[in-house]
Amino acid sequence: MQQQSPLTLRCCAHSRWPRRREFIEMAINKVKMPDRLAAEGREALKALLGKKSSEATHAGKVACDLTLWNFQLNECISIFNMILDDLKLLGLNKDTLSGSCQTRIKFLIRSFFSESYRFREIFFEMLSSLKKDKLIDRSAILTIKETFLTVFDDILKLRNLMTHQAFDWNDELISLGPACMLDEIGITRRSLTEKENEEEQDRVKKVTKEVRERLLPVGTALSEFFSFFIVALESVIFDNRSFIDVWIQLFDLKEAPMGTEK
Repeated sequence: MQQQSPLTLRCCAHSRWPRRREFIEMAINKVKMPDRLAAEGREALKALLGKKSSEATHAGKVACDLTLWNFQLNECISIFNMILDDLKLLGLNKDTLSGSCQTRIKFLIRSFFSESYRFREIFFEMLSSLKKDKLIDRSAILTIKETFLTVFDDILKLRNLMTHQAFDWNDELISLGPACMLDEIGITRRSLTEKENEEEQDRVKKVTKEVRERLLPVGTALSEFFSFFIVALESVIFDNRSFIDVWIQLFDLKEAPMGTEK
């Protein structure tokens, strides 16, 4: 069996990721571009849009690509936060969104995991382009890929747990089923008493709170991973440092670099 590196070992348990802040606001932080990359990317983008690509430096073109990828990543994070917000709304008022409450919760869970795969697509697009630009070599690719897949594995495990296996809030979700099914097939059920309505709302609140608390850490881990990745690339581009050296150094930090923005 091949011996794992210290960096890999640091990334092999759920508590491994350097990390997690208190989730007071129940929102996933966006990935912020480092100042040097952002400035270089803006200048390169202006040159490219002005059809003056010859004026853009190599570093500028790479920074421009990273700026575009950063935009895509933050778009995905915005979708994550919309899902978390919708779950919060349902917890406050189960009738605030149209359709079956139970079906809506399932839809939001599936949407979250579906959007997670977009992060994987962007990641491999980045690796392919960065390798072509000779900014990362084979050993760096293996290291960063191993770290990413470890983070992504947590998402796959949670997806299987929440969509295919018994889950600790499942009884509460199932208890919403019969009434929601009647709503879906168009059978009018009797009006709930005030007490029954409160009890149903309490069940929805319990379910949505549990779902949000499960989804938030894995979404945050993805955001923090890409924060580390982009900061490491900035040092490779502008300081001419080895990616592996920068990557290992970053993992000595206690939280994600750059201070992410919401």
